[in-house]
Amino acid sequence: MRLTKDSGMYYEASLRAGTLSSSMTDAVRDGYGNSYGFDSDSTYWGGHIGAGKLVESGRGEWDIYGKYFHTEINGDSFAMGGDAFSFDSVTSDRLRLGARYTAEKGRAWSLYYGAAYEYEFSGDSRMKAGPWDTEQSLQGSTVFGEIGAVMREGDSPWSVDINLRGYAGEREGFSGMVMAAYSF
Repeated sequence: MRLTKDSGMYYEASLRAGTLSSSMTDAVRDGYGNSYGFDSDSTYWGGHIGAGKLVESGRGEWDIYGKYFHTEINGDSFAMGGDAFSFDSVTSDRLRLGARYTAEKGRAWSLYYGAAYEYEFSGDSRMKAGPWDTEQSLQGSTVFGEIGAVMREGDSPWSVDINLRGYAGEREGFSGMVMAAYSF
């Protein structure tokens, strides 16, 4: 949900819930050549709140924002090759500050690019595999850059967003997204 004021200030919030499912065949192989796989299902819920300011600039628009994200993923356990594996629940709390410039706002195709800084306050996960314990933490800073395009025909409530992001810092890598949205 997003509320935009005439001044360009906006406020947004979201809630989401679902199930993360993983299924692998031949995930590991023992010394005798036997392959083992697993099935795992974990429920999750999350939400975010945010605020920003839209600033007109020539034929484009700047979006300067701050957002706070909270996500909880329930743990799961399964057996593989006679060994027990268990994953503890994970809680993630992130603060993101960023800016995005959209060129040629209002055209059928609008290109945008942006950058943001994100800090993960928690993000610790623990796993047990047989008699061994391990822990991974995503706590720390990440920066990302993005480039994308939004397609919207005239006054249509439908839009399509295509986005590529590159991450550096605590999280590293690339991601892509294609999203269709209906605004009312």
